[in-house]
Amino acid sequence: PKMKSKSGAAKRFRALGGRAVTVGSDAHRADNLAWGLDEGYGAAADAGFEALTFRRGDDPVAVRIPSAPNVVVGRSL
Repeated sequence: PKMKSKSGAAKRFRALGGRAVTVGSDAHRADNLAWGLDEGYGAAADAGFEALTFRRGDDPVAVRIPSAPNVVVGRSL
């Protein structure tokens, strides 16, 4: 099924019990570095997540999703 919004998958994941989410950019060129991260941050926040989870070695590390204006205006941090 097609998602109704960009945060649809994140909302569904959360509704199914998802507790940790990460956001990434699969850039293959330098000018695409961090492309779409702002949308990913916004989708995670819109789904109710307060932090992103990354791994540092074997340990998960939670980083609060910024509520800074640059997330809203469409620029990655």
